[in-house]
Amino acid sequence: MILYTMMPQELVFPVADTEFSKQLEVTYDGVPLMVERTDDDHYRVVRVLSSDPLHFLNQQYIPGTKIPIR
Repeated sequence: MILYTMMPQELVFPVADTEFSKQLEVTYDGVPLMVERTDDDHYRVVRVLSSDPLHFLNQQYIPGTKIPIR
């Protein structure tokens, strides 16, 4: 079956609620981030929540980057 739609994949096939329970909103160096805790003492950046375009261009906050837990 092929589904033709303009809707994003996340709306058509939602992920489980357990995936969202792992995520946490933190402020790192003044930048609000959505992060997910990894096994070691780090967070993995999931999304940048800032409205400042320069924060999106900063290599330090790219999704997937690990940041230390303070």
